[in-house]
Amino acid sequence: MRGLCELIANALDEDLQARVGWADGVLTIADDGPGIPEEGLILGYSSKTTQQIGQFGEGKKLAMLILARSPQIGAVRCDTVGYGFTPTVQPHRLLGGLIPSRSAQGTEVLVYHLFRTDRTRGTTITVACPQQLAAEAIGRFRALTEPGYTPPGIPRGLRARREARPGLDRRRARQHRPQLPGLLRPATD
Repeated sequence: MRGLCELIANALDEDLQARVGWADGVLTIADDGPGIPEEGLILGYSSKTTQQIGQFGEGKKLAMLILARSPQIGAVRCDTVGYGFTPTVQPHRLLGGLIPSRSAQGTEVLVYHLFRTDRTRGTTITVACPQQLAAEAIGRFRALTEPGYTPPGIPRGLRARREARPGLDRRRARQHRPQLPGLLRPATD
């Protein structure tokens, strides 16, 4: 679920009106931001500002690795400005097997399968996943953006303590995103 949450947070960093929805087994996360530059696929590169939650720029890359490895997740696809990709994890023996490996298959490597798109704005990510997983990821952001919303399953006593002492991360998130009316709108892209 953390991978899904990271992708939702990235969309919200780019567009406060980002759309997130689940239908027919697919979670769709869509924004109207500037798209993902090609450097955004490389570890160590970030265009994030200090006003955005994810300041290091590694979250999307790690989320793609997590999702590609997860048995709960099906196909993942990203369509952005000028190109798109599907991430997969493939076993590789580094340097033709000269480097020792703990398995006969070698190490798992994240691979992006790239393709061209005609998009001129925004990014849409689709993730085949169970509805419950999508609902949990979306629910984490509802708690940050909807006053008085508490995710189901939290005992009343804990709710009261949580509301009386909100954590620093919640305050920080609210400062950067006071209202996100688009979060629960169906994603149409």
